[in-house]
Amino acid sequence: MDATEYLEFALAYAKAHQHLVEKEYAAVLETAVQLKNWTERTPLPATGASYTHKEAARLLGVTPEVLRNWERNGLIGIPRGHNQSRIYGDEEITRLRII
Repeated sequence: MDATEYLEFALAYAKAHQHLVEKEYAAVLETAVQLKNWTERTPLPATGASYTHKEAARLLGVTPEVLRNWERNGLIGIPRGHNQSRIYGDEEITRLRII
């Protein structure tokens, strides 16, 4: 591998890293807005959407085990469906973003 190839390789990794940082920054800004609304007791916008355990984990960028751990440690209570499966709504997703 010559210097040009190393440079192209490094540039590709730098762009990928920049994309991840921008994505994380957007998530931080969204969480800041949610925290502000929470402290001001502003009602949450309700979309009426509900998510399964795996969908919620994917949406939040964590593993399903992380969500179970947060629930097990008392950070959040998740409503259960008729078959005892977890149902994540707008309120739970907002709180989980803050956590």
